[in-house]
Amino acid sequence: MSSPFDDNRLRVRLYWRPMDSRARILIMTEGRFGEDLCYCMPIVNLKVIRNLSSLQLCRARRDGTYDMWARLNFDFHERMVLFYNTFVAMKHQDRREILHENLLDHLELRCEGGEYEIFGGAIKHGELRHALRLFKDRSCGVVRLEASALRGPMSDVPLWTAFITRYVGDPDWVFYESGGLVSLAAVRPRPYVFLSGYEPPHRGRDEYLLNFATSEDARQFVESWTGLCRQPSPYR
Repeated sequence: MSSPFDDNRLRVRLYWRPMDSRARILIMTEGRFGEDLCYCMPIVNLKVIRNLSSLQLCRARRDGTYDMWARLNFDFHERMVLFYNTFVAMKHQDRREILHENLLDHLELRCEGGEYEIFGGAIKHGELRHALRLFKDRSCGVVRLEASALRGPMSDVPLWTAFITRYVGDPDWVFYESGGLVSLAAVRPRPYVFLSGYEPPHRGRDEYLLNFATSEDARQFVESWTGLCRQPSPYR
């Protein structure tokens, strides 16, 4: 993954080594005299902290505080989400141990003035169980779905996310079928997946399926979506 920041004055690349899933981040910029500067760090040594429209990449101290190693400013919330989810997924798939609990990431896009959770429940895909959350960002109004592992060491690590702001205002976009199954009429762009080889359940090209662990969770999700649709939409 490679991405420019600050009018191309700074570039960020994420590297992944297939044999052991080790991941590094490389930041390239110019010094005050125009010289090329490069900074590289194993991803497992960094924690992401959100501050409004920026992500701070920090190293942990033994006393529980942090030293900021880099700050990335984002013009669009969707881009921030994709960077954060990619970073965290690569970090937790790395076979090296995360050495300090202060380096663990737990839904860091939720913060004052940031995202808040509208709904949370459990869905299933075969024998797998995932946590499904519906988020809305306070600062820009972006609405998205996110699935992650429900339990275990990968708990809360993003598996996929879908940006669905364009459908807010259409309660019929979500349809409860039966037995805890909910269908989404269309998801465009398609969900972004952060685990190689995984694909969210779908029917046809654009219709995606949420198979909830309980019918109660399914009904609460539909009710949460209907309530969200009553709020003003940025697309109206």
